[in-house]
Amino acid sequence: MKSIVLILAFFSLPAVANNCHTEANADHNHAHDHAQSNGGSEISANIEIDESKLKKMTAGLSNIKVAVVGVKGMVCDFCARGLEKAFKKDKLVVDLDVDLEKGQLMIVYNAEKNIDYNEISDKIIANGQEPIKMEVREI
Repeated sequence: MKSIVLILAFFSLPAVANNCHTEANADHNHAHDHAQSNGGSEISANIEIDESKLKKMTAGLSNIKVAVVGVKGMVCDFCARGLEKAFKKDKLVVDLDVDLEKGQLMIVYNAEKNIDYNEISDKIIANGQEPIKMEVREI
């Protein structure tokens, strides 16, 4: 009986471990804040965009849209990988760049995509960060 309980406990640990970075428990023992959004849906054009990075990401592409999002609380590789995974599920995402130093997410979409701040915001919040501003460009 003890061995059955131990085996069940052993195999259930990965399921519990995968749930460590959910919205309800975003603190994963790092020294940074994963504050929740105040629900704002403001789109701002006051983002300092790395134009050389943008040109490199969009070189040779046409009929695309780029969303550049300022993200609060995105300071570790775990945060970055979570955002990459969340956004790459969208088939209209052509490319993606996470800049931890600037706290910025650059998402290149197919031109068909109707870029919705609330949709992007929800994905970021679900990953435990807070979107603070966004700029969209059509190329």
